[in-house]
Amino acid sequence: MLRLRGWLAAALVAACAGAPPPPVAGTGTLYGDVRLTPRQGVTPPPPARSGGGYDDPRLRGARLVDYSRPGFVVVYLEGAATRAGGADLAIRSTTTGVRLEPAGVALAAGGTLVLTNRTRAAHVVSLPSARVVERIAPGERLEVALPEPGAHPVFLLDHDSEAVAFAAPGPFAEVDSAGAWQLRDLPPGAATLRTFHPRFPSAVRAVEIAAGERLRVDLEIGVDRGGEGEHASH
Repeated sequence: MLRLRGWLAAALVAACAGAPPPPVAGTGTLYGDVRLTPRQGVTPPPPARSGGGYDDPRLRGARLVDYSRPGFVVVYLEGAATRAGGADLAIRSTTTGVRLEPAGVALAAGGTLVLTNRTRAAHVVSLPSARVVERIAPGERLEVALPEPGAHPVFLLDHDSEAVAFAAPGPFAEVDSAGAWQLRDLPPGAATLRTFHPRFPSAVRAVEIAAGERLRVDLEIGVDRGGEGEHASH
């Protein structure tokens, strides 16, 4: 009997593994998965193929996309209130040279982006949207306020490296390595859910957040997928 109870408990946990815990009283939760989809009629080559590009002549010269991994994707609510926060970028020495890491960060619009030089040499960074070009000495940090929502490219001018800081205009979440995301404890009401990906159009969904409920919204991002996602279910 004890073994049966243990098995049932494990099965219940496994069945609910994809869903977040119940929201705080008076609020609702959105969650789901993000999937990248190639252009209709295009078969992407294996991501590990070296030195190659797409076979389709329409995409000749384009960088390969690994559609099995979402990479840097932000899911956010447009126009909903959120607290301003911050995000960190670092200049690091790697096996492939000096680079900005990570390749993408998210923060709330009005927050502060902090760039830290973790190398032994000075480097020059540029953030065009904020009209910033600065030399950062080893161990120093540069703080830049990003009041405007949207994508803010960051460039390491003395090396071939760039990153993007996305300032979200509302509550946001970065997807994990499997494409899963959660926006928890949201005020009830109608809202617009959007995604940000550095290379693809945004997926857009109109959602209705209900107090005490968890709404699953799975989204697809791709060249042919700008607009509505696939489905939403409680």
